Amino acid sequence: MKIAFISRYGIFTGAGGIGRWVYEVAIRLSKLHKVNVIISNEYLPNPWPIIDGVKLSWLPSLHYAFPKPRHFGLLMDAFFEHDIVYFVYWGVGLKLMMPLLQKISGTPVIAGHHNGVSKSELPFFGPEMIRLGKILSAHHVLNTRDYKQLVSFRCKNIFNIPNGVDSAYFKPAKKNENFDVLFMGRLVEGKGADLLPTIALKLVSKHIQIVVCGTGPLESLIKKCNMIKFLGFVDEHLKRELYAKSHVLIAPSRYETFMLTGLEAMASGTPVVTFDIPGPREYVVNGYNGFLVRSLEEMVEKVNKLYSLWKSGSQEYWEMCKNARKTAERFDWAVIIPKLEHMFHTVVKEHGNNQMQSH
Repeated sequence: MKIAFISRYGIFTGAGGIGRWVYEVAIRLSKLHKVNVIISNEYLPNPWPIIDGVKLSWLPSLHYAFPKPRHFGLLMDAFFEHDIVYFVYWGVGLKLMMPLLQKISGTPVIAGHHNGVSKSELPFFGPEMIRLGKILSAHHVLNTRDYKQLVSFRCKNIFNIPNGVDSAYFKPAKKNENFDVLFMGRLVEGKGADLLPTIALKLVSKHIQIVVCGTGPLESLIKKCNMIKFLGFVDEHLKRELYAKSHVLIAPSRYETFMLTGLEAMASGTPVVTFDIPGPREYVVNGYNGFLVRSLEEMVEKVNKLYSLWKSGSQEYWEMCKNARKTAERFDWAVIIPKLEHMFHTVVKEHGNNQMQSH
């Protein structure tokens, strides 16, 4: 099967999980299929590792604009040369073009809703976009809330397949001697970075340390708090080490489509405390592998509780660590990739049947 991915985001951009998903899926599918990734150069320099079997093409910034004529040809080639196109659903121009390109080429399109389906997308997911979206062959969402939202829009062929994690790469290790609370993510309000100093002030012991990894506009706010250990950008090796040696990951995000950091932490045997929002609801279970909370005060309370359990040597804390690892193994790429392959095969087959019936 020949698969083309069209995405605004590369693996090392500020898009976080979206670019990571495209990279992880492309590299795994390329072992069995022909894969072409068409990506925007909006974030140049935007390195993309050379992967055997994966062709990489570039487009200009296309967040809202229509492609220029010379780039339209590249998109047309992608449609005519592949059996299916997976489109990371962004940019008004491309959203409007996808149904047209599908119609002209006869190649099915899957819309990947990695930014969610919410009121915040209006008017870009307003009535006209919904009508156009229904023309596309299929939709892919990462959580139950977005699945129900598309069902309410009367879209068809909706696949709810979550993100994946490499549980052979992220592994448990011996925890640090002092209780470390890890935050991993962009330092923006959407990720709740502005709440970190308040959380640090409310922790019950001076032996609890918040370790913050990431960059962004709120970096100066984090640096001002002397109760936070700020590491800034960390490479993949250090990230893996921090996940495993920390005692809990906190995620005060205000919205997440899935939240890959939580899954990576769990694969490393680290419980997660996060706000009760759509993405983490897919894998965080209260009291089993972490906690879903509804307020900042409750988040602090649960972190303090985990500290008390750990300090007292309670088996309850270590059981949560084991359960976190068990949870992540259910989302291993070895489990997720076959589901994605099934989606691609199903859409190609159904689209072909529909084409034959229409003739």
